[in-house]
Amino acid sequence: MNNFLAELRRRNIFRVAAAYLVVGWLVMQVVATISAAAGMPVWTDSLALILLVTGFPIVLFIAWAFELTPEGLNKTEEASEPAASKPLGTSDYVLISSVLVVVAVAGLQTLTPQGDVDTAANGTPTIEDTSAIVLSEPLPVSVASIAVLPFADLSPTGDQEYFSDGTSEEILNVLVRVEGLRVASRTSAFAYKGSPLRIPDIADELGVRHILEGSVRRSGDTIRITAQLIDAQTDEHLWSQTYDRTLTTENVFAIQDEISQAIVVELSSRIAGLSPAALPTATADTADIAILDLYYEADALFIARGVDNLVRATALFEEITERDPGFARGWAGLAMAYTVSSSWGLPPRDYDNLTRMAAARAIEINPDLSSAYAVLGINEVSGNNGNPRVALDNYETALRLDPNNANIYNWRALLWRSSGFSARALEDLETCLRLDPAYINCRYNQFFQFSALGQHDEAEVINHQLLLDGATEQLEGFFYLQHLADTGDRDALLLTLNLIVEKQFPEQSWLVEQLYLAFSDPDYDRAAGYEQISQRLETLQELKISLSATIAQVFQDYDSPSLTFYLIPETYFRMPGMSRAQSRSLIEAGRLPEFWRAYEYPPGCRPIPAEDDGDIEDYDCDWMPDL
Repeated sequence: MNNFLAELRRRNIFRVAAAYLVVGWLVMQVVATISAAAGMPVWTDSLALILLVTGFPIVLFIAWAFELTPEGLNKTEEASEPAASKPLGTSDYVLISSVLVVVAVAGLQTLTPQGDVDTAANGTPTIEDTSAIVLSEPLPVSVASIAVLPFADLSPTGDQEYFSDGTSEEILNVLVRVEGLRVASRTSAFAYKGSPLRIPDIADELGVRHILEGSVRRSGDTIRITAQLIDAQTDEHLWSQTYDRTLTTENVFAIQDEISQAIVVELSSRIAGLSPAALPTATADTADIAILDLYYEADALFIARGVDNLVRATALFEEITERDPGFARGWAGLAMAYTVSSSWGLPPRDYDNLTRMAAARAIEINPDLSSAYAVLGINEVSGNNGNPRVALDNYETALRLDPNNANIYNWRALLWRSSGFSARALEDLETCLRLDPAYINCRYNQFFQFSALGQHDEAEVINHQLLLDGATEQLEGFFYLQHLADTGDRDALLLTLNLIVEKQFPEQSWLVEQLYLAFSDPDYDRAAGYEQISQRLETLQELKISLSATIAQVFQDYDSPSLTFYLIPETYFRMPGMSRAQSRSLIEAGRLPEFWRAYEYPPGCRPIPAEDDGDIEDYDCDWMPDL
C-alpha cells in the first residue's frame, strides 16, 4: 500500500487532483457570476458541473500515464525501484492551502442562509426585501392538508353547477376553521374544475396530501350528494359516502356537516393533533332552498367579477335580501357587490351609503360574520369621505373572526398602500398569496405596488406570470405605462395602449394617440388633450377607477376624486407637475394626518409640534414635492 501511495506521488496524481479541484471551483464561480448577465440558459451551471465531474477521472488517467517534460508530454516510465518518500516542497504547500481555502469557502456558502432581507434605515423595503416577497418558496406538503375540489353536477338537466360549487365551498368553509388542518383556498382548488389531471398531480400542484371530491344530483324534491376522501400520495380512497335526502336547506346543511365531521374523524385517526370534537358546524341560515340557489349563483358571479357579472350579482343579492330579510350572508354579499361597483365603472349610485347600510344589517343579524366587517373596512378606504381609522378597526375585527381569509389581507393592504405604509402593504399581499396563491387580485395589487415604487424588475416578474395566465388588468397602471415611455420602449407602449382602449373603448381608437402623446411627448398640450377626452367620452367617472386614475395622472389632474384612493403617497415626489399644496390636499382628503396622529407616522413622515396650545400638530414628509 505504501509503495502504491508513493507511486501516486511520483506520478503527481495528488498535485493534479488538488489543482483540478481548485481550478474547477474557480470555473464554477465564474460561470455562476456571469451566466445571468450574459443571458446564458438557466442550465449553464449544471452543464459546467457535469463537464468538470466527467473530466476529473480523465485528467487523473492522463496524469498517471503521462508526464510533462521539457521535451513535451511523454509516457511515464516505470520506476526501476520503489519511489522514496520526498519531503513536501513549496508548490505542495501552495496546493494544500488552496484546497483548504476552497473547502472553507464552499462550506461557508453552503451553511450561510440565502435571501436575507435588507431594510433601509427608514423601514422601507429595499429591492432585496421585495424580491423575496415575489419569489417566496412554496409551503412543504403537510400530512395535515386537504383540498376540496368543486363537486360535479350530475343533475339530469345539468343546470345545478352553482349549487354543486356552493356545496363544495360550504364544506371548505367548515374545514378551514379546523385548527391544525391546512386547507387549500377556494380559488386555488376551484381552478381544477373539470381538469383532466390525475388526483395525485392536482394534489402535488396544490401542495396538499388529501383531496375531497364528490358530486351533487338534484331531481325534483330529492338530493343525492356523494363524497370521497383520497390520500393523494398513495391514491388510496380513505372514505366515501352517499347521502340521499329530501331537498331542504336543513338537510343540505346537515349533509355538509356530516361530510366535514367524517373527514376530520378519518384524518384525526391518522394525524396527531386533529380533534373532531372542536369541529365548527354550518348553520342553515335560510329556510328557503330557492334563496340558497340564488345566493350560490350571486356569490359565484361576484367572485368572477367583470361588469356584466357584477350587475347580475347585485340584482340577485337585492332580490335575496328582499325575499329573505333575515339572511345575513345575503346582506353581506350585497354590501360587497355595492362596494366594488364604482371601481368597475357601474352606473352611478350612492354606493357608499348603500354599502354601509347593507353591512350594518348583516352584522345586526350575525355579529360574527367577518365579511361584513371587511366590507366596511374597504368602503372607508375607497369610498368618499372615508376614515382610515375606522377601516383599520374593521379589518382587525374581520381578521380576528377569520384569520385565514386572503381577501381581508388584500383589502387591508390597500389601506396601508394609500396611507404611506408600503412595506406593510407588501407584507399583507405576501400573506394573501401564501393563503391563496391563485388569488389574482393580490397579484394585481402587488404588481401595482412595485411599479409605483419604481421597483420594475420585481414588477416585471409578476407581470410576466399574469400575462401567461391571460390577465391584462395590470397593464392599465400609470407607473407601468410611464416606465415604458421613460425607457424608450415606444412600441410596447403603443401595443399596451391599443390593448387597453380596444378592451375599454372599442369604438374610440382615437384615444390611443392622445394617451400615447401624453405619456411620451413632453411638449404635448395636456390641457387641450384632456378637455377633448372629457368631451368625447361621456364621463370619466364611469370608468373603472384604475383607468380613470391613470388618465387623471398622465394629464396631471390631481383634483380627480379617483386619486385619493389610488395614489401611493410615497410616489408624490415622482408625479409630474404635482405641487406641494396638491400633495397636502390629497393627504388631507384621505384624512391621513388624523390617522397618523392616532396610529403612527409612516416612514419618512414626522409631526411638527403646534406653535400654540390647542392647535393641531402639523406634519411633514420627505416624499412631498418641494414646489
